[in-house]
Amino acid sequence: MPMITITSDWNKNDYYLPMLKGRLLSYFTVCRERGILSAEDDFRIVDVSDRIKAFDICEACFILKHAYQSFPPGTIHLLAVNSEPCNSSRMALVYANGHYFVSVNDGRFSLLLDNKEPAAVFALDSPEKKSSFSALDLFCKAVEAVVEHKAEILLRPCAVQSAAAEYPVLMGDRIIGRIVYIDSYGNAITNITKEDFLKVRIAAGAAREAEPDFTIFVRGPYLKISRICSGYDDVAGGMDVAFFNAADLLEIAINNGNFAEVEGIDTTAEVLIKFNI
Repeated sequence: MPMITITSDWNKNDYYLPMLKGRLLSYFTVCRERGILSAEDDFRIVDVSDRIKAFDICEACFILKHAYQSFPPGTIHLLAVNSEPCNSSRMALVYANGHYFVSVNDGRFSLLLDNKEPAAVFALDSPEKKSSFSALDLFCKAVEAVVEHKAEILLRPCAVQSAAAEYPVLMGDRIIGRIVYIDSYGNAITNITKEDFLKVRIAAGAAREAEPDFTIFVRGPYLKISRICSGYDDVAGGMDVAFFNAADLLEIAINNGNFAEVEGIDTTAEVLIKFNI
């Protein structure tokens, strides 16, 4: 029995999240009655997050992209942020990397999958009787298609819409990236990967046959960091620190402090790493 995750901007004080969970639980009860699932089959609905900023697709994709791979293969991930379909952006069921994703086909799947082609994509046509919460029926329809192994029968194949992902710029002696996510502690996560950093550092040091020093500039010349640590505790409390986090992304923080609040940083801030060659 596949696990189901939900990533949404539906505050728990609203009725959207319990409506979806209730419909799914009712469906699983019917599955047992019909013999599709046995009494021993367990099912779980897990909230990845219900605190995504309203309509913030980029934040939702960032969180789900770095979370879904920790779930078992076959998990169904419902991305319920700005998820009401329209004529230009219908909902779809996507199978990629051993996982299922259900959301609006407006380019967000390419953000989730780094523009890699999924193994299968199926359109979820809107119900004839439209409502202000059509996504509810379509999420449940997609789960039904996966659980009953009927996606190829019930749904029609389609293509994933593409979206331009923003990657850091790698140059001979520098990397230009930006802050892409601020976590609940005020730590700033960039789109600069450890691989990006090592690639440019090795290239910059090739001429002098030594690893070059570097400086990290955050939003201009005033905030500078000249070393990368292994974690928060490598510096004293209240001090700035930079390190590659569990997602291998460059993170900038204050040990026991709120970096974004103290420095006035948001997801528009540019980050420059300049190597001294």
